[in-house]
Amino acid sequence: SRDGLRELFSRRATNGLAARVYLQLPGLCKSVNRGYAESFTYGEFMDRRHESVIQTDVEVEDALELQSVVIPLFEQRRSFGLLNVEALRKLAKKLEKYVCPDTALELYMDITCSTMANAVCTDFTNKLRELVSEIVSRNSHITPQLSSDIEVASNSSTPSDEEPTAPQDSALTKRHSRSNKRGSVRRTNSRSSSQSQSPFGRLCVLVKSLDLSLKRKLVSHRGFHSTADELHRPLENTLTAYEQAWASGINYCECDITLTLDGRLVLCHDSDLRRLAHDPDNTHAFLPVTELTLDQVSALPLKNGTHAPLLEEVLRTAVRTGPHSGLVIEIKSGADSGEVAAVLCRLLVENPVLLQRVSVVMSFDMYIIHNFKKFFDAAFENDMPPNAPKILLLTRNWDSDGTELEMALNWDHDTPEATSDQIYDYLVQNGSRLDGIYMQFHESLVEESSPSSRLVHDLCGEFVVGVWGSREDPDTLENAVTLSDLGISFINTDLPDDFSPTMDIAGVN
Repeated sequence: SRDGLRELFSRRATNGLAARVYLQLPGLCKSVNRGYAESFTYGEFMDRRHESVIQTDVEVEDALELQSVVIPLFEQRRSFGLLNVEALRKLAKKLEKYVCPDTALELYMDITCSTMANAVCTDFTNKLRELVSEIVSRNSHITPQLSSDIEVASNSSTPSDEEPTAPQDSALTKRHSRSNKRGSVRRTNSRSSSQSQSPFGRLCVLVKSLDLSLKRKLVSHRGFHSTADELHRPLENTLTAYEQAWASGINYCECDITLTLDGRLVLCHDSDLRRLAHDPDNTHAFLPVTELTLDQVSALPLKNGTHAPLLEEVLRTAVRTGPHSGLVIEIKSGADSGEVAAVLCRLLVENPVLLQRVSVVMSFDMYIIHNFKKFFDAAFENDMPPNAPKILLLTRNWDSDGTELEMALNWDHDTPEATSDQIYDYLVQNGSRLDGIYMQFHESLVEESSPSSRLVHDLCGEFVVGVWGSREDPDTLENAVTLSDLGISFINTDLPDDFSPTMDIAGVN
């Protein structure tokens, strides 16, 4: 409420450090979405809506106060805000079901894409700790006792289950470090400042700057998420990860599906939810998702306070977001993959509206994906939808030690002709012909005029080709452009902060 915000700002005004160190928080200034029409006082100064000020001529004692008092307050407020955003989203979904669907859908998307939702996903803690480190390093007269006090405060203000520092934010900060001059003041336009603090804001600027033909080929891997499972971005395979990716203008998102004990399709990459769970020691966290009912999965909170969503929920989100939103679905290999494929086929056949939002269905399991192709074709017979999903086979590269893996291509040793024959054998079997292949990135694919790149270029003329990458593979805009020029239709990316080398800290070209 406005009164609650006034009380918060009045408390900040009594803090000696708050009168000298200003950090403009996204969503706490004038906003049409929340209807704040009045300005707030930060200490003895008025809030400057059109510029943010960071004044770094503070003493080490102030750094200690920042570390021990302000940082825990920020984290507490962020956690509280996250719970409120999720509560509002759930309320909007109930309104959609019971009251007014059209208005509720619009409200749901407004809440999801609001500045408040973006703000609670911003990792203030690490940014403030970097400020503390800078303050301490610039005060060479610091006493050993005070240094020890700051270290103790840092440990005491860090929750025991806190995630490690986000490498993307750290790299971004290092590349654009603040001036080392004592007492220097840095001013930036408020719009740029908000974008530099909000990963979603930077993503929107990036997507807007992309060439249209390339943007139509990028696939946001597991949605717009943090590869380190941190909360400065949404968690992988959650509704927010897909909502933010599609809302930014990205056309395609990739997801992994598995089957619950009671036969419902949910999103999950690993066999269990331990890595993403708020409480990894929860009994249900380390049990395979295939051994849990949907109710048990829904009752298991993830790190961001949400739960693993149903595939149907994600597809309905794509429908609400707009006609450009498409989903790339991976059927995980395993003993239950055949049943997963059957349930997925039935879901798509029975829901034509959701089917329109599925762009690709793929799997590493050649037997499963060929059977899915047969079942899907049989379900529609001669009435195949015009925008039917592409059914692709996933392949990987051989290990560097020469170990042969299932569905693996050996770019380093096999001739282009042998690789081409291998791919053709994979895609055409017993009267079933897949639409194409989703191959792992290999450095030879982006080497100019290499045999591998020529092979893939020719392959794109006959089949649909996608490219995915592991964490060790370079995820850069330059490689994406090169792959697009080869004719690749789907290019996976985690959209790292340094994806576009021309973007500065404010996210402006």
